[in-house]
Amino acid sequence: MRTYGKSIASIRLTIVSLLFLFIALGFQSTSDGVAHLSGSRATNAESSMVAGSLSSPRIWPVGFEPNEGQSDPAVKFVSHGPGYAIFLMKAGADLAFAQTCHEYSFSTSLDAKAQKRLEASKRGRMILRHFQRCQSSSLQMSFAGASHNARLEATDEVSAKSNYFLGADRRKWRAGIPNYARVRYIGLYPGVDLVFYGNHGDLEFDYIISPGADPNQISLKFASGERLRVAPNGDLQVGRLANYVVLHRPSIYQKEDGRQCAVSGRFALLRDNRVTFRVRSYNRHEPLVIDPTLTYSTFLNGSAGASDGDGIAVDSSGDAYIAGTTFSSTFPTLNGYQSTAGAPANGIVFLAEFNPTGTQLLYSTYLGGTGGDYATGIAIDSSGNAYLTGYTYSTDFPVLNGFQTQNNNTVGGNAFVARIDTTKTGSASLIYSTYLGGGGNSFNPIPWYGDSGLGIAADSSGHAYVTGATVSDASVAAFPTTSSAYQTSLTSANGVAFLTAVDTTQSGSSSLLYSTYLGGNAAGNFGDSGTDVATDGAGNAYLVGWTTSNPFGPFPTTSSAYQLALRGTSSNGFLTEIATTKSGAASLVYSTYFGGSGGGTTGDTAGAVALDATHKIYVTGQATSTNFPTTVGAFQTTNSTNGMAFVAKFDATQTGSASLLYSTLLGGTSSAMGDIGEGIAIDTSGDAFVVGQTSSATFPVTANAYQSALNSSTGWNAFLSELNSSASSLVYSTYLGGSSDLGGIATGVALDSLSDAYIVGYTDASDFPTTTGAYQTALNGTPGAFVAEIDSPNGPSVAVSASPADATIQSGESATYTISVMSQGTFTSPISFSCEGLPKYATCNFSPASVVSDSKTGQTTLTITTDGSALAVWFPENRVQTERTETFVAVAASCLGIMGSVFIFAGARKRRWRLSAALGAMMLILCATGCATTGRATLTPPGTNQVTVQASGRTTAGLVTQSITLGLTVH
Repeated sequence: MRTYGKSIASIRLTIVSLLFLFIALGFQSTSDGVAHLSGSRATNAESSMVAGSLSSPRIWPVGFEPNEGQSDPAVKFVSHGPGYAIFLMKAGADLAFAQTCHEYSFSTSLDAKAQKRLEASKRGRMILRHFQRCQSSSLQMSFAGASHNARLEATDEVSAKSNYFLGADRRKWRAGIPNYARVRYIGLYPGVDLVFYGNHGDLEFDYIISPGADPNQISLKFASGERLRVAPNGDLQVGRLANYVVLHRPSIYQKEDGRQCAVSGRFALLRDNRVTFRVRSYNRHEPLVIDPTLTYSTFLNGSAGASDGDGIAVDSSGDAYIAGTTFSSTFPTLNGYQSTAGAPANGIVFLAEFNPTGTQLLYSTYLGGTGGDYATGIAIDSSGNAYLTGYTYSTDFPVLNGFQTQNNNTVGGNAFVARIDTTKTGSASLIYSTYLGGGGNSFNPIPWYGDSGLGIAADSSGHAYVTGATVSDASVAAFPTTSSAYQTSLTSANGVAFLTAVDTTQSGSSSLLYSTYLGGNAAGNFGDSGTDVATDGAGNAYLVGWTTSNPFGPFPTTSSAYQLALRGTSSNGFLTEIATTKSGAASLVYSTYFGGSGGGTTGDTAGAVALDATHKIYVTGQATSTNFPTTVGAFQTTNSTNGMAFVAKFDATQTGSASLLYSTLLGGTSSAMGDIGEGIAIDTSGDAFVVGQTSSATFPVTANAYQSALNSSTGWNAFLSELNSSASSLVYSTYLGGSSDLGGIATGVALDSLSDAYIVGYTDASDFPTTTGAYQTALNGTPGAFVAEIDSPNGPSVAVSASPADATIQSGESATYTISVMSQGTFTSPISFSCEGLPKYATCNFSPASVVSDSKTGQTTLTITTDGSALAVWFPENRVQTERTETFVAVAASCLGIMGSVFIFAGARKRRWRLSAALGAMMLILCATGCATTGRATLTPPGTNQVTVQASGRTTAGLVTQSITLGLTVH
């Protein structure tokens, strides 16, 4: 029994000792309380927005001078600003731009739908830009329903005087005309006055509504040809594209007790192109002020001018080259040939180069003069030289080594061709530049519609191939042609297409290799025009465009053509192959119409062309015809009411119907304005990547789309679609855009060596998708250019999966996962593995370390091993020093408790030896505590971890990687 009693006492001693130890340690934290999360990196889409940065505009004073004979007698007051003048009359106001030209009925006869469709295509933008130079001459704003008895009164005279010494007749000279800060229309409507004045360089006007007067009687009327649109932010846009006027969302307020109190209100559109104001409840016993601000969106908003991306190319390193047009004086430049814009308000070409991730600008330059310059296309050669085309109205466009040194048509413009080496800086980067065009023709019904370059291709020899439209003949100054030309004269005053080949390694007349007209009688408003061109590197050029030439003067075709005649009364597309190394009729290798019998403003048009490695020809554009030609088995064969994009593949070595390998429509069934194909590129497997814009909520997208729905309810979103090699199904398809009218307009596409798609275009949507770390993530000007990269699901890559996706273990245990990999596209390389995001004191091991993907699939076992010991559990190494001290004190206190228990439970006769045993135990605990506070006992800390497993393989195109995230919870 004595032995039993001793055992009981020892058990009591041990329990009480442990109890004191737990109580002491229980007052300390056992975890750092912080959850560490590792985010996954999205690699399926990268995009960057490219536009000028915002800066403060120059402040221009606004003054009003009375008309003392310097203007039309109907004008009462005049105000001049930078690039504009405003004329105040009793019935309204005229806003006049610096440029003037004749009006043309076509531009004012378009309805809103036709206007939007033209704005969204390369062909339409070219047409509208020509007419903008006319429509931008003036904007008329009248006061509908206003009183005829209203009178104008100038107030607040300023010190400035105006003098006019024009002509030789001194009687018409005017000097010392006073200037005033404000002009007030008194009694414009019953109880309503209108005040014009300047505010920080902006022209403003306020309606002053007297107590009891009705603000709903106010009505502004604009010319019937002006497009009116209330933007999502409440601004009223009047006009089209870059040359529109903005009336900012009205500031409506009353003053009460010296304070300015806001009143809710907005613009409201009425019939007959009238605009009024909708004002919610307010104090009708106090005056009300409605204050819209009148500005130019392009001319007066400083660095916030429009920037359009109009072409893209990608080199072997994945650098993206973008060409476009900007109206911004502070468009970002770097290492460029030209760092400033002479007259940005007129538009100027830009060229920019980005690194493969879109995070860094490598080169950027303006290119142009002072008359207005517009880029429409870009190509690069194997050395990374960029070739640009477009059209210019400038007489001082930069020319270097060119065969044409002057602009032959300053009214309608000439095309240009330029080569820039972005590996060089400053003036050394411009290698070649020339005008290209004639002087128009004396019978041209649209005299300001000149010669335009719309598409360009380049080969490895420094040869550039350009297509577009010309209206020039020998009656003024002929379009330049060579003796080897297929067609040496203009066949329609409305204009025809052209093809010009230039050797940019030569200078002067030696650089013009081949040049020809190409067209028929061009019966429509805008004749025949080339829109894009590709080359096979052997001197053969493949150009596409539109033609309105009918059987009375047909477009040139070959006997091998798929379609020999124009169908319908509107335009058809065309496809033509020309051998620039041959002469005359022999240079026309293949040429065909392509389209249906649909009518309307736009008809069927071919917008872009590309070649595959076997010189098969791929074309995209827009089809409005219900009988547009499609082939059996095509992805879509039925057109929608407003038209769809189309994709077609030709073999020019075949004849007749055999030359059309496939043709499919591509679009939604609910498109308000139709869907348009604008750019096309082909990968090594023969898949066609097509970009453009859609207004359809039912545009076909795939399950893995980056954006699965149309974000704009009233306008456009861009799209990217990848069709398989037979055009029977979609490999990938997605929307891309924001919520505005111009939510996304895609103008071109290019592929890198991994078949990733690079898209260029423009948008006025502030919510256009961008990625973290992109070069520019905020929209500065509207519209602004954008560049986006989207990974191809058909490129060489690997897919990674894991089982299980999550595991839970105790510290010191191991977790096991099975990692499966599958080769995709053309990927056939060995795949190796690595892991990141492991918890502390954990290791990972793959068995086998790599998988050979010759069987397309493979597996490896991942083992994650954690660390932990019994000592480290009680005294973890990750305690901070103050916590270790607290631990030591707590353990010492527990030891004192152990000693006290000896006296409580031990008998009087046995205290000595039990006390010795207790002291020994205490020393042992203190030693252990000391080791724990100074040693390196390791423990994988508890918590949930995100472990990233990366699978990598190297191909001839570069390193391909893919990753997956696993969950690991440690207790």
